[in-house]
Amino acid sequence: MAEEYFVGTKTSDRYPIWTRANVGEVFPDPVALATFDFAFQNESGLQMSELGFRDAYIRIGAFEESEFDPDNPVFLGVFGGYTYLNASLMRIFGERAPGLSAQDIDEAFFGVQPGIPPYEQHPDDPSPEAEARIGEVFLWALTTPDLPDVLEQEERVNALRANRPDFDAMGDHEIVDWIEDFFNEGFRELFAQHIFISFLTTVPMGIVSAVCEAVGRPTDAMKIMAGLGDVESAAPSMAMWDLGRIAASSSSVNSVFEIGIEGLNKRLRDSAESEVQDFVSQFDEFLESYGSRGPNEWEMSCPTWETNPDLALAAIDRMRVSPPSAAPQDHQAELSAERERLVAEIGAMLEGDPEAQGQFLAGAHGASVLMPGRERTKTNCVKFIQEGRMAARVLGQRMVER
Repeated sequence: MAEEYFVGTKTSDRYPIWTRANVGEVFPDPVALATFDFAFQNESGLQMSELGFRDAYIRIGAFEESEFDPDNPVFLGVFGGYTYLNASLMRIFGERAPGLSAQDIDEAFFGVQPGIPPYEQHPDDPSPEAEARIGEVFLWALTTPDLPDVLEQEERVNALRANRPDFDAMGDHEIVDWIEDFFNEGFRELFAQHIFISFLTTVPMGIVSAVCEAVGRPTDAMKIMAGLGDVESAAPSMAMWDLGRIAASSSSVNSVFEIGIEGLNKRLRDSAESEVQDFVSQFDEFLESYGSRGPNEWEMSCPTWETNPDLALAAIDRMRVSPPSAAPQDHQAELSAERERLVAEIGAMLEGDPEAQGQFLAGAHGASVLMPGRERTKTNCVKFIQEGRMAARVLGQRMVER
């Protein structure tokens, strides 16, 4: 790897350890130049992703604004072109959070990987004030009945797609200004919400896992988590399945698919067959709802189902030839029923220990609210990014044509 890249951030003396763990799954490829400017840092200062991380951890109660470098990113770094997450800050959070430690954070992030630097406490790491604040937020995470703020944000993001500007009618500078204003006005809040909910999701998950381990049924923890319904990430698969069933039941649609994936979207749209056109209409509805999804959907320069519909059609094609028994709706229902059974069964096993039973049931409840919420906050962010992506693509296409 080259020692220097086009963009990058500084290291931190106060928070010196960085990791690709976790963030490498979200940003597997080098950060595009425009993404760095809009999301990380530019000549105007820190940008939306770094600021969103700070907002989230202040809201959790783990840190105060004065603990962060005002001029340089501390949560998200870019080194050699790749995104890194600050492990030192995560360890401090572990030391400050009630019931956790830096070791717990290390195990969650690194597992049993060799060569992990040992945690060395800094004099400023302990904070009774932060511990008290975090404890209050943890209690909220285990008792909140719903996440109305997340649903309200979902409505706003969906409205952005429904009211997308006509980028073709805008000048080059208008598009650039629109993208900058768009991200400045909305992404920080959405990303902060995603980080806030995502990290708090680990609290009920940790409780459920610990109780299942204690009663000798460690594998049931994952079954309880897998059975959570209303998970946002499952919705596209279910919609794809329905489209696959439509394709399988129509000889005219089937024949277009049988030719192959390459150029499939164009062939479908060029067909004069009424059943094919009906399929295209339903596929367009699918793209309007889920077109922001894709293999690297956080990176604005990467393709999504809307920008490259053949990506989605490839998945639909696999479902087209799958047996009816593979329906994700049925699988989700089975998982949900199994979850309810296990929660009731393990809860009954703990009747002799009301405190442990209360913790387990609180953890199961918290997971049922926060895990779907985590997926919904991610979807909100990805949908938002898609609007910026579509604007940038219009500008990029003009540059290619000139």
